[in-house]
Amino acid sequence: MELDINPIGLIILIVIATINAYISIRKGFNWPTWFILTLLFGSLGSVILFFSNEKKIALKKAFAFPRDGLWFYLTKDSKQIGPISSFRIEELFEIKELSHDTYVWKEGMQEWKKLENTPLNGLLR
Repeated sequence: MELDINPIGLIILIVIATINAYISIRKGFNWPTWFILTLLFGSLGSVILFFSNEKKIALKKAFAFPRDGLWFYLTKDSKQIGPISSFRIEELFEIKELSHDTYVWKEGMQEWKKLENTPLNGLLR
């Protein structure tokens, strides 16, 4: 029995698997697993990934080393806190422990700056 593989179909399947791997990274899942599942099950992998939730993102953030370095911030009574990750700063902002006016600093900065005047401002909602 000869296995006849359509090369165009195979290329399309690999492209779809790559897209699913990218989406799985954004959702906090293991991308090689989703790449292989898509190769094995085709578009069914896409459907399953689409309906999967993002519950692993919090775990991923908790243990990830931030690419933007570690930060320090000043409390209202000028106490220096840190180092902490940008993920933690985002969490503290969400629970209103930090505000746009909170002063932050990290290695490489000349002086303390308000949170709203740093790259962290893009993380804040």
